[in-house]
Amino acid sequence: MTLFALLFLAVAIVCDHLPRAKPVALLCLLLGIALACAGCNELTLGTATGHGGEAVTVDGVLALDPDVQVAGIQSDVTAAFPITCSPMNGNPMLSAGSALQAPSGLWWARVIVLLYNEPAWIGTTTVFRCTITIPTDAAPGHYALTLSNWQAADSAGTKVPLKATSGGIDVL
Repeated sequence: MTLFALLFLAVAIVCDHLPRAKPVALLCLLLGIALACAGCNELTLGTATGHGGEAVTVDGVLALDPDVQVAGIQSDVTAAFPITCSPMNGNPMLSAGSALQAPSGLWWARVIVLLYNEPAWIGTTTVFRCTITIPTDAAPGHYALTLSNWQAADSAGTKVPLKATSGGIDVL
């Protein structure tokens, strides 16, 4: 929640107790709620735990503001180990670069998921799942799963504001 949202909510509480300030209280309450939810659209990649030689999975979860609809997303996922990603719920996916190793030694997959048979995603939904194969000789520790170049669009192709939270793999 932003500082401005908290400020408007605090003013709403104070004004609610003052005579003749009820309309101001209502306006501040509505502004505070709107600011608290603005820009809440987020793509989150989970965290998994496993041992060397195991394959673990993490989900790409899309959480949207109540009035936002998304018909397609794109993101690159970078990992320390081989990675493949697939769509969830039968959604078609175009994936260019699944399980490729970059010159840096990191592995990456480009995830592009588009809706064809449904109008749009609404609310919170798991959009894709990545499987990461932990090498048998992997040292114990935390390894980042990084989201980059993420985008979302509605069914008209208009860009939807989106933030992203990367995940990780904990090797035991």
